Order: sequence, then structure tokens, then C-alpha cells
Amino acid sequence: MNAKLPPILLAFAVGLLAAMPLACSSEGDGPGGSGGSGGDTPECTERADCPGGLACMDGSCAACAGDGDCARTEVCDPGTLSCNFREGWGEDCDAHAACALGLSCSQGLCMPSELTTPCGGRGQCPEGMRCNRALVVCEEDLGCAANRDCLEGEVCNVGTGACVRGCTEETEAEVCAGRQHCAGGKCVECEGDDECELGLSCNVAAGRCAGAETCFTDRDCPAGRVCNRATKSCTQPPPPCFHDNECLSDEYCDLRRQRCFLKACQGDQDSPNGSAEQATSIAQGLRANLVVCGTEEKWYSFPALRGDRVNVRIDSDLLAANGLSAQLRDGAGNVLASNPFLLDAVVGTDGTYYVLVRTSDERASYALDLMIAKGEPCDPDRFGVHDSLTRAAPLAPGSYTNLKACPGVPAYFVADVPSSRTIVAKLVHDPLAGGLLDLYVFDSDGLRMLAQDTSTLAEKNVRASGVAAGRAYFLVHSTDARVQNAYDLTIALE
Repeated sequence: MNAKLPPILLAFAVGLLAAMPLACSSEGDGPGGSGGSGGDTPECTERADCPGGLACMDGSCAACAGDGDCARTEVCDPGTLSCNFREGWGEDCDAHAACALGLSCSQGLCMPSELTTPCGGRGQCPEGMRCNRALVVCEEDLGCAANRDCLEGEVCNVGTGACVRGCTEETEAEVCAGRQHCAGGKCVECEGDDECELGLSCNVAAGRCAGAETCFTDRDCPAGRVCNRATKSCTQPPPPCFHDNECLSDEYCDLRRQRCFLKACQGDQDSPNGSAEQATSIAQGLRANLVVCGTEEKWYSFPALRGDRVNVRIDSDLLAANGLSAQLRDGAGNVLASNPFLLDAVVGTDGTYYVLVRTSDERASYALDLMIAKGEPCDPDRFGVHDSLTRAAPLAPGSYTNLKACPGVPAYFVADVPSSRTIVAKLVHDPLAGGLLDLYVFDSDGLRMLAQDTSTLAEKNVRASGVAAGRAYFLVHSTDARVQNAYDLTIALE
């Protein structure tokens, strides 16, 4: 029987249909689908299916309860219970080609290329960073999300966010620890609650037996809380640290980020570059996110032309700089400048030059900023190149005028001293015109210092008696590696 609805009911029915949500559309109508019962497709299958910061919860788009409900690049805002990008992350790009010329894609944002950190040749990155292998750039380490984030032979434990060595039934005994077995290509303690002791349940994602309050990462915690590494429980975020005493015994306080990190020093993306032969080639501009461990050296190389003024700024934590040392060297190994904050010198020849960084501490984080500009080249004086003991210029008693001290280049002289005689040297220069010069006299071995004058006066005087083997060496050294200086030198015997 085809009964007709009264007009008022018919209008109501049409309005009701028009007001029904799009989520009730058919499966092919879009990513939504129905979240209701009756076998309809779920409203969502992953976070990306939900708009406006909503999380995908049991097939429906809803407010998040913790970071684990959001994408790995997001956090659950405790105030709005919505998923928002972590600081420094976005969705502007997923490839370098999506960015404007001169910009690179890193952490979903287009940024100047000099502010990004390329992965090392073996995929290594600075501490706290992980290599995005598709983009070959280092990004904040948020833990792995899939096996593609790990090295060959490793698998991703999504529960702990750590890449672990993969296993098979054949390698289980070799790879897995006690009370572990191989499941799904990784070593696990459990696959279900029945494999755990009384009072513990199986965290299937991590493959670990845990208590009700146990966490492995921040993603296991409610919004606004973090996983406390010491207690493995969810707590309020720790306050910023300002001293190692505020961290655990195996941690240190990174003053730049004001966070505690493991003490074990890890090489950065340039490691190993512990010698001139292994030096990392750098160009002008900023090279950031660098780390030097107390057991290593860091070498960097770059080309420069005669007369170039090389300026290398070293940016590091003020306290870390107490143990940091840096040198600018030429291809022959001569130290042209030495300072933990700024290296500045004019180079005298075309060639390859090096920056060497060391620390006396357990580790030091720093950045290098290289700039090359035109300067005034410094030619050798009448004695030519005499920058070492083996090339020391011979001097007889007398006066030598208009000699030249090139920036960062030592000037060595050698003089014969008859037994029982005293040798005297006087150096005159203009410190206002070209910076300070120091004068030293050494015994015949070139090592034992007999006298020195490092005053700020324009005239320097040294005298030495009891010289062994009838020979003394003099060293003229410029304390300012940025400028050259002219001087007169007088040698006499008494």
C-alpha cells in the first residue's frame, strides 16, 4: 500500500535528510565514510583523515587524549585536546622541489639551505637528530615510525620509537636477549598479557611487559605530560636545566636547549673528520649542529687565494667555550690564528686552509660561520720564508731595518754566540700601526726559552748568557693575526 505522507511530515523528512552529515556517504565518496553501526566504513583510519586537529579514535574523528593519538610530528594540546604541529614542524613541503629557489625542505618547512643540516655520508646526524633519508637532511629525532626510518638490517620498534637490530628464527638466539623471542622481525618480551608476570600487561607495540603506569615515550602519556626517563612514568614536563647537577648521573645539561641529554658523546654528521686528510670541505656561510667529543679532533678545509681575509666565527655555549679551542692553519701546518670564538687572518698564498676544533671537556656543541673577503697580502721580507727553526734566517751582530711580520706567521732567526758571551737583541716597532709583536730567545735546542719580552711597549729587549753549543734562536711573533707589522731588529754581543 502506497500511503502518502501529509505535506508537513513530507517537508520535515526532506529537511532531515538534507541535514544529515556527509559522514554517512558511501565508501567511494571520500575519506570520510560512515562512523555509525550497521557495517558501514569507519569515518577515519588514520589521523590524516580527520580535519581541524581531531584524532582518529576507533574509526571516528574525536578529540585527542595524548600525543600518541596524533601524528608523530604533532602533540596533543592539553588545553584544546587537538593535534597541533610540534614547534619547528609544518606541512609546507615534503620535497626540496616544493620550496622556492635557495630554500630546502626540512621538518615540513621551507627554510634557507644554510640553516639545514645535511646527513653525513653514513646517514649520521648530530645528537638529538635523525636523518630523513628521502630528503638527506637531519631533522629533530622524534623516533622512528616505520622500518624505512632505520638503517639496513634494522627494524622500527614503534612502541619505543627506536630502531633495533632485526631478527629471524635462525638468528633469534644470537640477536635477542634473555626472555626475548623473535616476532615480526624484532625481539620482544611478549605478544600478549599471558606472557607477562602477575600485575604486568603486554605493551604490544613495544613488545615489552609493563605496569599500568609504565611509559616508554611521551606518546604513551596523557596530553601535557611526558615520559620521565628516570621513573618510566608520565609526569609534568621537567623545568629547564641550567647545570649538570639538575640532570641524572648519566646525563648532562645542554645550555643551548636547556634540556638534559645522555652524556655519551656521539659524533656529528661530519664524523669521522679527525685529521687534515679526513677534513670536511666547507663553503662560506653557516655550518650548524656540530659536536666535538673530548677524545677527537674536528678538521674542516676550504680554498683561499693570496690576500684573502679569512674570518671564522665559532658559536658555542659560553660555558662550553671554556674548554673549546680552535685554530686556523695553512697547508704546511702553520697556525695562522688561534681563538675559541673568532679566527681572523689574511692568507699569503693560494691553497687549502684548515680549521681545527678541539675540546678539553667531554663534549662541546658549536657552529662555524666562514666568511672570506679581500685583504692585504703580506709578502716575505728580505730573508724570505723563515717560519720554522729549520728555516731560521742567520744573523750577524748588526742592525736590520724594515723587516716584516706577516699575520700568524712566526719569524725565526739564528745567531752564533761565542762561549762566555752574552747576546742582546732589541726590536722596535709601532704597535698602533700594526699590532703588538713579542720577542723570544731560545737555547741552541730551540726549545728552552732563555728570555722573552711580551710587553705592550714599542721597544722590546732580550738578553741571554750561558748559551749552549754556541747558538741562539730568536722568535718574533705577532699577537694580532689580522694585520702585518714592520719592525727593526738589532743584534749585539757583550
